[in-house]
Amino acid sequence: MSTDTLAHSTVGARFSDFDEDPAATRGLVWGYRAGILRNMTTITVVSAGSLPIYPSATNYVEINREGKVCVNKTGFTKGHVPLRRIMASAEAITDSIDQRALLVLSLDDFKSDGSVPMTGDLRMQRNAIKAYAETLAKPKILRGNLKIILSVANVFLVTLNDDIKNLTFESAPDADKAGSVTLILTQDETGGRSINWPKSVRWPDGTAPAIGSAAGSDSVLRFLTIDGGVTWRGFLIGKDFA
Repeated sequence: MSTDTLAHSTVGARFSDFDEDPAATRGLVWGYRAGILRNMTTITVVSAGSLPIYPSATNYVEINREGKVCVNKTGFTKGHVPLRRIMASAEAITDSIDQRALLVLSLDDFKSDGSVPMTGDLRMQRNAIKAYAETLAKPKILRGNLKIILSVANVFLVTLNDDIKNLTFESAPDADKAGSVTLILTQDETGGRSINWPKSVRWPDGTAPAIGSAAGSDSVLRFLTIDGGVTWRGFLIGKDFA
Protein backbone atom coordinates (compact mmCIF):
# COMPACT_ATOMS: atom_id res chain seq x y z
CA MET A 1 0.00 0.00 0.00
CA SER A 2 1.42 3.38 -0.98
CA THR A 3 0.34 7.00 -0.77
CA ASP A 4 0.82 9.83 -3.26
CA THR A 5 -0.78 13.15 -4.19
CA LEU A 6 -3.26 13.87 -6.95
CA ALA A 7 -0.43 15.25 -9.07
CA HIS A 8 0.75 11.68 -9.69
CA SER A 9 -0.53 11.43 -13.26
CA THR A 10 0.10 7.69 -13.67
CA VAL A 11 -2.48 6.80 -11.04
CA GLY A 12 -6.12 6.68 -12.18
CA ALA A 13 -9.12 4.97 -10.64
CA ARG A 14 -10.80 2.20 -12.58
CA PHE A 15 -14.21 0.76 -11.86
CA SER A 16 -12.83 -2.71 -11.30
CA ASP A 17 -11.31 -1.20 -8.13
CA PHE A 18 -11.97 -3.40 -5.09
CA ASP A 19 -14.18 -5.71 -7.14
CA GLU A 20 -14.55 -9.34 -6.15
CA ASP A 21 -11.71 -11.59 -7.31
CA PRO A 22 -13.22 -15.00 -8.12
CA ALA A 23 -9.79 -16.62 -8.26
CA ALA A 24 -9.08 -15.65 -4.64
CA THR A 25 -12.59 -16.31 -3.31
CA ARG A 26 -13.25 -19.76 -1.87
CA GLY A 27 -14.97 -21.23 1.16
CA LEU A 28 -15.09 -18.53 3.83
CA VAL A 29 -12.41 -16.37 2.21
CA TRP A 30 -13.34 -13.36 0.06
CA GLY A 31 -10.78 -12.09 -2.43
CA TYR A 32 -10.71 -8.55 -3.78
CA ARG A 33 -8.89 -6.77 -6.59
CA ALA A 34 -6.48 -3.90 -6.16
CA GLY A 35 -7.88 -0.40 -6.10
CA ILE A 36 -7.35 3.29 -5.51
CA LEU A 37 -8.78 5.19 -2.55
CA ARG A 38 -8.88 8.96 -2.72
CA ASN A 39 -9.33 11.23 0.27
CA MET A 40 -9.19 14.92 -0.63
CA THR A 41 -5.67 15.40 -2.09
CA THR A 42 -4.32 11.99 -1.09
CA ILE A 43 -4.28 8.83 -3.16
CA THR A 44 -3.86 5.47 -1.48
CA VAL A 45 -3.05 2.54 -3.76
CA VAL A 46 -4.35 -0.67 -2.19
CA SER A 47 -3.00 -4.04 -3.27
CA ALA A 48 -5.23 -7.00 -4.06
CA GLY A 49 -5.86 -9.33 -1.16
CA SER A 50 -8.32 -11.47 0.72
CA LEU A 51 -9.93 -11.61 4.13
CA PRO A 52 -11.80 -14.22 6.19
CA ILE A 53 -15.59 -14.06 6.26
CA TYR A 54 -17.68 -14.71 9.36
CA PRO A 55 -19.61 -17.99 9.04
CA SER A 56 -23.41 -18.15 9.30
CA ALA A 57 -23.69 -14.37 9.12
CA THR A 58 -24.17 -11.31 6.94
CA ASN A 59 -20.75 -9.72 6.43
CA TYR A 60 -20.21 -6.02 5.68
CA VAL A 61 -16.96 -5.49 3.80
CA GLU A 62 -15.63 -1.93 3.64
CA ILE A 63 -12.46 0.09 3.33
CA ASN A 64 -11.35 2.75 5.81
CA ARG A 65 -9.58 6.05 5.17
CA GLU A 66 -6.17 4.42 5.56
CA GLY A 67 -6.92 1.92 2.80
CA LYS A 68 -7.49 -1.11 5.01
CA VAL A 69 -10.15 -3.53 3.79
CA CYS A 70 -12.08 -4.88 6.78
CA VAL A 71 -15.26 -6.77 7.62
CA ASN A 72 -17.80 -6.77 10.43
CA LYS A 73 -21.21 -8.27 11.20
CA THR A 74 -23.06 -5.19 12.45
CA GLY A 75 -23.31 -2.97 9.36
CA PHE A 76 -21.38 -0.47 7.30
CA THR A 77 -19.37 2.06 9.27
CA LYS A 78 -19.86 5.80 8.89
CA GLY A 79 -16.84 7.30 7.14
CA HIS A 80 -15.87 4.01 5.48
CA VAL A 81 -16.52 3.09 1.86
CA PRO A 82 -18.88 0.10 1.45
CA LEU A 83 -17.53 -2.58 -0.88
CA ARG A 84 -19.59 -5.74 -0.46
CA ARG A 85 -22.42 -7.35 1.50
CA ILE A 86 -21.68 -11.04 1.80
CA MET A 87 -23.94 -13.76 3.16
CA ALA A 88 -22.28 -16.93 4.37
CA SER A 89 -23.31 -20.34 5.61
CA ALA A 90 -21.28 -22.29 8.15
CA GLU A 91 -18.89 -23.41 5.41
CA ALA A 92 -18.99 -21.07 2.43
CA ILE A 93 -20.10 -17.77 0.91
CA THR A 94 -23.67 -18.10 -0.37
CA ASP A 95 -24.28 -14.63 -1.83
CA SER A 96 -22.17 -11.57 -2.58
CA ILE A 97 -23.75 -8.19 -3.39
CA ASP A 98 -21.74 -5.30 -4.80
CA GLN A 99 -22.09 -2.20 -2.60
CA ARG A 100 -19.40 -0.01 -4.13
CA ALA A 101 -20.36 3.63 -4.48
CA LEU A 102 -18.54 6.06 -6.75
CA LEU A 103 -15.16 6.86 -5.19
CA VAL A 104 -13.38 10.14 -5.94
CA LEU A 105 -12.58 10.71 -9.59
CA SER A 106 -9.55 12.21 -11.31
CA LEU A 107 -9.18 13.43 -14.87
CA ASP A 108 -7.86 10.00 -15.82
CA ASP A 109 -11.32 8.55 -15.19
CA PHE A 110 -13.11 10.50 -17.90
CA LYS A 111 -13.49 9.16 -21.44
CA SER A 112 -12.93 11.37 -24.46
CA ASP A 113 -16.68 12.10 -24.72
CA GLY A 114 -16.78 13.34 -21.12
CA SER A 115 -18.52 10.28 -19.72
CA VAL A 116 -17.37 8.16 -16.80
CA PRO A 117 -17.68 4.34 -16.93
CA MET A 118 -19.25 3.17 -13.71
CA THR A 119 -20.94 0.26 -11.92
CA GLY A 120 -22.99 0.15 -8.73
CA ASP A 121 -24.85 3.09 -7.23
CA LEU A 122 -23.96 6.75 -7.65
CA ARG A 123 -24.66 8.40 -4.31
CA MET A 124 -24.72 12.18 -4.22
CA GLN A 125 -26.04 14.83 -1.88
CA ARG A 126 -26.88 18.38 -2.94
CA ASN A 127 -25.07 18.05 -6.25
CA ALA A 128 -26.32 19.58 -9.48
CA ILE A 129 -26.38 17.44 -12.63
CA LYS A 130 -25.93 19.36 -15.86
CA ALA A 131 -26.61 18.13 -19.39
CA TYR A 132 -27.15 14.49 -18.48
CA ALA A 133 -28.58 11.82 -20.79
CA GLU A 134 -30.62 8.67 -20.17
CA THR A 135 -30.09 5.38 -21.94
CA LEU A 136 -32.76 4.60 -24.55
CA ALA A 137 -33.63 0.97 -25.27
CA LYS A 138 -35.81 -0.34 -28.11
CA PRO A 139 -37.12 -3.77 -27.09
CA LYS A 140 -39.16 -5.89 -29.50
CA ILE A 141 -42.53 -7.51 -29.00
CA LEU A 142 -42.04 -11.27 -29.29
CA ARG A 143 -45.20 -13.32 -29.78
CA GLY A 144 -47.18 -10.81 -27.76
CA ASN A 145 -44.61 -10.58 -24.94
CA LEU A 146 -42.70 -7.42 -24.00
CA LYS A 147 -40.01 -7.21 -21.34
CA ILE A 148 -39.00 -3.88 -19.80
CA ILE A 149 -35.62 -4.50 -18.10
CA LEU A 150 -34.51 -1.65 -15.85
CA SER A 151 -30.89 -2.84 -15.73
CA VAL A 152 -30.74 -2.05 -19.47
CA ALA A 153 -32.29 1.42 -19.53
CA ASN A 154 -34.93 3.68 -17.99
CA VAL A 155 -36.44 4.98 -21.23
CA PHE A 156 -37.97 2.48 -23.67
CA LEU A 157 -39.22 3.08 -27.22
CA VAL A 158 -41.50 0.32 -28.50
CA THR A 159 -43.02 0.01 -31.95
CA LEU A 160 -46.46 -1.59 -31.65
CA ASN A 161 -46.37 -4.05 -34.54
CA ASP A 162 -48.47 -6.50 -32.54
CA ASP A 163 -50.77 -6.50 -29.53
CA ILE A 164 -48.94 -6.71 -26.20
CA LYS A 165 -50.60 -9.51 -24.28
CA ASN A 166 -47.99 -9.91 -21.56
CA LEU A 167 -45.92 -6.96 -20.28
CA THR A 168 -43.34 -7.53 -17.55
CA PHE A 169 -41.03 -5.17 -15.65
CA GLU A 170 -37.73 -6.75 -14.63
CA SER A 171 -34.66 -5.77 -12.56
CA ALA A 172 -36.43 -3.13 -10.47
CA PRO A 173 -34.38 -1.47 -7.70
CA ASP A 174 -34.54 -2.92 -4.20
CA ALA A 175 -37.56 -2.12 -2.05
CA ASP A 176 -35.71 0.61 -0.15
CA LYS A 177 -35.21 2.58 -3.38
CA ALA A 178 -37.45 4.15 -6.01
CA GLY A 179 -37.35 3.12 -9.67
CA SER A 180 -39.02 4.74 -12.65
CA VAL A 181 -39.55 3.94 -16.31
CA THR A 182 -40.59 6.06 -19.28
CA LEU A 183 -42.37 4.01 -21.94
CA ILE A 184 -42.98 5.43 -25.43
CA LEU A 185 -45.40 3.38 -27.52
CA THR A 186 -45.59 4.05 -31.26
CA GLN A 187 -48.31 2.45 -33.40
CA ASP A 188 -47.07 0.91 -36.64
CA GLU A 189 -48.56 1.68 -40.05
CA THR A 190 -51.52 -0.55 -39.26
CA GLY A 191 -52.47 1.06 -35.95
CA GLY A 192 -55.06 -0.12 -33.49
CA ARG A 193 -52.61 -2.26 -31.50
CA SER A 194 -53.59 -2.81 -27.89
CA ILE A 195 -51.80 -3.58 -24.62
CA ASN A 196 -52.84 -5.74 -21.69
CA TRP A 197 -51.45 -4.06 -18.57
CA PRO A 198 -50.19 -6.31 -15.76
CA LYS A 199 -52.11 -6.41 -12.48
CA SER A 200 -49.08 -4.91 -10.73
CA VAL A 201 -49.79 -1.53 -12.38
CA ARG A 202 -52.05 0.85 -10.46
CA TRP A 203 -53.67 3.75 -12.31
CA PRO A 204 -55.18 7.02 -11.06
CA ASP A 205 -58.79 6.34 -10.05
CA GLY A 206 -58.17 2.66 -10.84
CA THR A 207 -58.72 3.04 -14.58
CA ALA A 208 -56.12 2.30 -17.23
CA PRO A 209 -55.86 5.08 -19.84
CA ALA A 210 -56.50 4.57 -23.53
CA ILE A 211 -53.37 4.84 -25.65
CA GLY A 212 -53.24 6.43 -29.08
CA SER A 213 -54.60 4.06 -31.72
CA ALA A 214 -54.04 5.86 -35.02
CA ALA A 215 -51.27 4.62 -37.30
CA GLY A 216 -47.98 6.24 -36.32
CA SER A 217 -49.35 7.81 -33.12
CA ASP A 218 -47.25 8.02 -29.97
CA SER A 219 -48.23 7.47 -26.35
CA VAL A 220 -45.84 8.37 -23.51
CA LEU A 221 -46.31 6.73 -20.11
CA ARG A 222 -44.43 6.85 -16.84
CA PHE A 223 -44.21 4.14 -14.18
CA LEU A 224 -42.91 4.37 -10.62
CA THR A 225 -42.19 1.64 -8.06
CA ILE A 226 -41.15 2.01 -4.42
CA ASP A 227 -41.49 -1.63 -3.37
CA GLY A 228 -39.00 -3.46 -5.56
CA GLY A 229 -41.36 -3.85 -8.51
CA VAL A 230 -44.21 -5.52 -6.65
CA THR A 231 -46.50 -2.64 -7.66
CA TRP A 232 -46.14 0.17 -10.19
CA ARG A 233 -47.92 3.52 -10.26
CA GLY A 234 -48.77 4.27 -13.88
CA PHE A 235 -49.34 7.68 -15.49
CA LEU A 236 -50.22 8.64 -19.06
CA ILE A 237 -48.10 11.70 -19.82
CA GLY A 238 -49.64 12.29 -23.22
CA LYS A 239 -50.66 10.77 -26.55
CA ASP A 240 -51.30 11.61 -30.21
CA PHE A 241 -48.50 14.13 -30.35
CA ALA A 242 -48.83 16.32 -33.43
